[in-house]
Amino acid sequence: WGNLHNYVAAVCKFYLIHDIELNKNRINRFMPEHIKVKKDRAYSFEEIMKLLNLSNERTRVIILLLASTGVRLGALPLLKVSDLLDRTDTYKIIVYPNTRQEYFTYCTPECKAAIKSYFEIRERHGESITNDSPVIREQYNHQRPTISSKASFTTKGAIHRVLEEITDRAGLRTRVHKIPYRDSLKDVKLAHGFRKFFNTQLVTSGINPLIKEL
Repeated sequence: WGNLHNYVAAVCKFYLIHDIELNKNRINRFMPEHIKVKKDRAYSFEEIMKLLNLSNERTRVIILLLASTGVRLGALPLLKVSDLLDRTDTYKIIVYPNTRQEYFTYCTPECKAAIKSYFEIRERHGESITNDSPVIREQYNHQRPTISSKASFTTKGAIHRVLEEITDRAGLRTRVHKIPYRDSLKDVKLAHGFRKFFNTQLVTSGINPLIKEL
């Protein structure tokens, strides 16, 4: 279904470039129904604890932010210190600030403590953390002060690789399907499994996960 959708989109773009208007509503009527190959699940509490036990300070922050705030993976590299608003034992976190998608969420006290500990380590390695500093910086060698003191924002791809490495070490995300010419499908999506865990906790607590402001 995904490949077919991409092919149709490419054809529509071609005609658009040549000033030929197509009736997309009519085209969509002939598109097949999207059927999931499998049903994925959320990470369990025990699985997240297993990941945290294997994590360093930086990876711990990544996992706790994903699991306790429900943000998408792509939001993490964009977070700056100024997006963390201190609320006693937690942070109110502004996601996608100054955009149409802006909203806020909250992290757990455990996540706040992990972030503060991560910042303290970075400061000991020579970094001066300001409001414009990244919440999650790129990997660095703390034995090279000229590099460790200058923080650059990490990337979505870098965080993705961190999650792949830590879940592999923990022996999580078992293979459930094998499709020719494609990677094996897993029972838990690498990053979205944390978002599903977050939504599950909200539903269990009687909170509507679609409500953005409380």
